[in-house]
Amino acid sequence: MKNLKFLCLAIAASFLFSCDTELSINTINIDVLNTHNEVSEGEKLRLELKIKDSEGIDYVQIEIPVLNVDVTVEDYSDKNKWEFEEHFLVENIDVTGEFEVFITVLDKAGTTYMETKKFTIE
Repeated sequence: MKNLKFLCLAIAASFLFSCDTELSINTINIDVLNTHNEVSEGEKLRLELKIKDSEGIDYVQIEIPVLNVDVTVEDYSDKNKWEFEEHFLVENIDVTGEFEVFITVLDKAGTTYMETKKFTIE
């Protein structure tokens, strides 16, 4: 019986030690800072981004097709955790309704992540 317990313990220990202990933690949080996620012509769409990636972040791309925005943010000071705000002026716009912000993150391992956030132009 002792041999069986020892064998089970040895198998469990070898399984635990053979597992990859480094977990990849990747999160993208986008917040529209405008009240009720709404913006009008002449105002700025204010975005707050919080991005974490255990591999390190290469760049963040912000796309807002309705505003003709395509911005790439590179060389941020912290390699694994980026927190920043970006503001985009809403001008010369003749549409209203619900639209999306597209955020693409490329990490140092070459993996791409994408997140979207809706906002309204009134």
